[in-house]
Amino acid sequence: LTQYERWKGTPYRAGGEDRAGFDCSGFVRTVYRDAFRLDLPRTSADQSRLGQNIRREEIRAGDILYFIDRGYDHVGIALEPMRFMHSSTSRGVTDGATVSAGS
Repeated sequence: LTQYERWKGTPYRAGGEDRAGFDCSGFVRTVYRDAFRLDLPRTSADQSRLGQNIRREEIRAGDILYFIDRGYDHVGIALEPMRFMHSSTSRGVTDGATVSAGS
């Protein structure tokens, strides 16, 4: 949540990884670097190959969530089991997104 408070409202920018704007994978990469000192790959497709798959009911805060959104790869970070933060093309860095049954 500290990372969310730091970055919320930052606009969307394709290829972005800083205060000027983030795309989804740039946001996830920056949060993991700042919060956990982990260097993740740059793209959502490459980030999706990390870790292990878990069931929806096993999601915990900090987990990277990968899914297809309107035909495109997308990643975000779980805040709690059914809510995550991400960089939205329409709203920039935002939370309140809900993990749906179809995700």
